Amino acid sequence: MNLTVKDNLKLYSFLFYDRKVAREEAICKMIDDFRLKTMINQKVRSLSLGMLQKLKLALTFMPSTSILILDEPFNGLDIEGVLLLKEKINEAKNMGKTIMITSHNTEQLANLCDNFVILHESRIYSVSKNQIKDNSLEDIYCNTRRYLLQYLT
Repeated sequence: MNLTVKDNLKLYSFLFYDRKVAREEAICKMIDDFRLKTMINQKVRSLSLGMLQKLKLALTFMPSTSILILDEPFNGLDIEGVLLLKEKINEAKNMGKTIMITSHNTEQLANLCDNFVILHESRIYSVSKNQIKDNSLEDIYCNTRRYLLQYLT
């Protein structure tokens, strides 16, 4: 929290890249991709929730990994940030990456994800995009909850 945005990016790049050139390229790419240039010299503790979220997303997308795990990634983002995140998620999907997103924002997830897991009272239910069709994720969750209450209590 006491480091600048750029220092955080530099520090994180050391975890994933051996060569200085590769680290610098990764940092520049994240600054451009997540539009961090205006806040590059700010200390992390001074960032707004949305700006901090953009930095966290840049750190998540920085390494060239085959799996991405995002926890409440839309939290604090403005409309531009949400659109940017959706674009980055779709790019990662098109590259064949596996992306796991935990979120209460089902509206955002419905258009991004191919498969869903509903966790309710320690039980896991798998739902594919094809199963949703005319229903929303909220409808499926409510029906799952009704089923549980009716048959399992």
